[in-house]
Amino acid sequence: MLAKKPLTDRTIKAVKPALPGKRTLLWDALVPGLALRVTDRGKRSFVLVTRYPGSTHPAPRRLGAYGAISLGQARTKARKWLEMIASGVDPGIREIERRQQTFQAIATNYFQRKAKVRLRSSRSASVRNCGTLRTVSAASAISSGCSSRYL
Repeated sequence: MLAKKPLTDRTIKAVKPALPGKRTLLWDALVPGLALRVTDRGKRSFVLVTRYPGSTHPAPRRLGAYGAISLGQARTKARKWLEMIASGVDPGIREIERRQQTFQAIATNYFQRKAKVRLRSSRSASVRNCGTLRTVSAASAISSGCSSRYL
């Protein structure tokens, strides 16, 4: 294993792709557990390798792709994740919960539930829904009184 050195943008840009079928980790000396993962195709991403709550073995989790987040942002995010882990909170689960509480996620969930209810109720008499529901088969739509212009 190579000695840990502080990562810099210059060293990150100079890293060569890993061997075919392998991944290389370059460790940062400033933040414990932070590494740059380089794939055989040359993709670079920041990972934090540590024991997460509920896990017995250290595992790498992706912080972000190099370019999408800078080295400074990756270090800040890694320090924040380490604080959360020290307090017993899994940062991956926290991110999922945060994403589920956005307006877009709530609206998508609402419309998916409403679409299921609407599909169940539309199978019996869907004359007024002929133009909006296209998931009903053509034979059942014609038998329920829909004109062919809605199909």
